[in-house]
Amino acid sequence: MPPVVLLPGEVCWLGVDAYSRIAPPMHDTTGVNGPAANYWRRTGTAWAASGSVFRPIYRVICASDFPTTPYLSASNPPRLGQPITLTLGGGQPLSLGFFIFSTDNTNWYGLPTPVDLAAFGAPNCFVNCAWQEVFTLGLDAQGRASLSGTIPNFAAFNGVRFYNQGLVLAPGTNLLNLIVSNLGTALMGS
Repeated sequence: MPPVVLLPGEVCWLGVDAYSRIAPPMHDTTGVNGPAANYWRRTGTAWAASGSVFRPIYRVICASDFPTTPYLSASNPPRLGQPITLTLGGGQPLSLGFFIFSTDNTNWYGLPTPVDLAAFGAPNCFVNCAWQEVFTLGLDAQGRASLSGTIPNFAAFNGVRFYNQGLVLAPGTNLLNLIVSNLGTALMGS
């Protein structure tokens, strides 16, 4: 995937942990909007500028020749007693994916996160949370799979943060034959 090239003196803004559907509200609407073309997106293999996003975010991805990048999304914020659907996408159609749930984003099997999986044969793929719960998912014809449920309505869960990360099988991309998604961060609330 070709990189986005920034010219000397060109301004570039990156926002961290602002994934509005997972952990709102991370936006600051009191600031000044960026220039007209402040967001880059990839259509096929070509990068194009867009002015459609005023407060963009970025995601860390694995470097690979795989045609898509795994991603996480949520149907709505995690509210106590409310349903939620978490989706892992960007995988190879009709393949396997793995969905990770964790309450710890500080270590992975004793190693401080993020852990670069280069030592295991997947360079530039990073594990960003502990693997406390791992679900195996069959991806559909669009390379997606979802998990649905209801956040328990327990007062003790209010304010609890949890983390998600996805892995998808991608034969031939590296020695592990997998690539990882961004890290999803969620704060349960009422």
